[in-house]
Amino acid sequence: MLPEVPSLRDELGIIVGLPGGRAYIAGVPGASQAPVSDRSLADITNWVLRTFNARTLPDGFEPITAAEIRHGRRHVMKDPLKLRKEIWSHYAP
Repeated sequence: MLPEVPSLRDELGIIVGLPGGRAYIAGVPGASQAPVSDRSLADITNWVLRTFNARTLPDGFEPITAAEIRHGRRHVMKDPLKLRKEIWSHYAP
């Protein structure tokens, strides 16, 4: 069983490289509801990805954009645990 919250270290770098992973990272509840601007949340998200996930980020990683954050905020995940499990099903180490 997956933990309720993924680790901020290494796991997010893997998730962001999987199909649907960028949208998951940009719209995950909790973070997407933070009382900061879309740009600020994108900056924070990219800092976390680069600082704690540098070794697991996909080759050619492009930073999460404010537009992706805005989209994630407008499309609330109905079942983030189910979605994360589905995203992880694409992972083959």
